[in-house]
Amino acid sequence: FTSDQGEPLGEHGVVRRFRPWLYEELIHTPLIVRLPGGRRGGGRHQALVQTVDLLPTIVSALGLKPIEGDLKPHGHDLLPLIRGEIAKVRDYACLGMDLAEFAIRTHLWHLILPIEIDPEEPRSTELYRKPEDRWDQNNVFERHVEVAEHLELALRRFVENLRSGGIE
Repeated sequence: FTSDQGEPLGEHGVVRRFRPWLYEELIHTPLIVRLPGGRRGGGRHQALVQTVDLLPTIVSALGLKPIEGDLKPHGHDLLPLIRGEIAKVRDYACLGMDLAEFAIRTHLWHLILPIEIDPEEPRSTELYRKPEDRWDQNNVFERHVEVAEHLELALRRFVENLRSGGIE
């Protein structure tokens, strides 16, 4: 079970998605996997995964050969993670919404980077400390500029690699 996005319920003055604000309530999507026979049932994992991981996982679960060549997805097979064979598949997750805003999420940080600035609602880069600030209420950008710069560079590299087809 999964979804294409989370659901804002007023955490930032917004109910339902109508703005490309990549706060936790929008980017944290459910993913529930049930293995045949109920193995590892009821387990919960904190690994960072992305929607692009679903295709390689489904292909693997069906016992099909991994997709190769130009159509190879840049996601990861999550079955080793689900089975407890590995602890993580990535160090960070990158997100984008309507090419108006990008974000990068690690276990310790969440950086939101507005790309298109709306003159009626100007926004600037925001940084949140995780997991203490679960719902992105305390922007710590000014206190951790060096962390924000590092995350922004990783995010911009990811976006550029994605555009050029360099993501594996």
